Amino acid sequence: MTSIRIASARGDLGIAAYEREIAEHSESQRDMVGARIATLQHGGDRSKGPIGTLTIEQAAKKLNASERGIKRARAVLDSGTPELIEAVERDEIAVSAAEKANDDGVNT
Repeated sequence: MTSIRIASARGDLGIAAYEREIAEHSESQRDMVGARIATLQHGGDRSKGPIGTLTIEQAAKKLNASERGIKRARAVLDSGTPELIEAVERDEIAVSAAEKANDDGVNT
């Protein structure tokens, strides 16, 4: 996983440290972190998520990422190869290209 800590996305760091840490990472890396911390599935009471989770929208705002990018990253995490996921997390390939490669059945 990228060096962005889940704790920073959840607000456990001071705002200045959080902003410095986020600024050091690419959009695709922020998307991958957002996909890992966001709650995408709903069940039961849709007005509330499990305690301690973020919605896609909240994760996008906290990480300065797009909701669409986080959804793309989630698709890569859900069905991409470990190598493809690692390539995005190392910033060797954009999450949008990884999603397309995954959809096309291309392995990196």
